[in-house]
Amino acid sequence: MIEVTVGGTEALVLNDTDGIAASVFFQGCPFRCKGCHNPGLQPFEGGIKTTTDNVMQEIMKHVEWYDSVAFMGGEPLAQKGALIDLLKRTKALGLLAWLYTGFELKDVPN
Repeated sequence: MIEVTVGGTEALVLNDTDGIAASVFFQGCPFRCKGCHNPGLQPFEGGIKTTTDNVMQEIMKHVEWYDSVAFMGGEPLAQKGALIDLLKRTKALGLLAWLYTGFELKDVPN
């Protein structure tokens, strides 16, 4: 269990990945890109302070329907420990992971 701040989660999403997914929106982004798709998630203040256990509980509500989980934000890698924990746990369920990030591939954990 790791603390994480999220903007929210969405269940049974069809437009963030191939197939059916759960989407996890991380709160906070250091890039602050002009034209950002989710500008409300840029500030590190706000959001929902929770744990990776609670995020996984949300995913598990409909896990039998999911092909994957999409991690986006904000910037998921700004909370790297929480992201790695969630990636390991979703992989253990046999789900694919989609990561939307502003970092370069070399900075993404394996």
